[in-house]
Amino acid sequence: LDVDVAESLKRRASKLKDRMEQVDNLFIEKVKNGYLEIAEKNKKRCFVLDCNDRKIKSINLELEKIINEKYKGILK
Repeated sequence: LDVDVAESLKRRASKLKDRMEQVDNLFIEKVKNGYLEIAEKNKKRCFVLDCNDRKIKSINLELEKIINEKYKGILK
């Protein structure tokens, strides 16, 4: 699930932060880019779902569709 770092931080603003959430934004951006690079190199195994400016319901529906297509209707 891909979301902009600033948006991610905004969504978590009111929650207690664990050790990983206390690191600076540059580190988080590097980790995100690392995962996107892995996904780019492994398109048969990975799928990047853009979650920016989307409601949870919309994300969930698309995620269910992707999983059902990949695993032949497992979630039906």
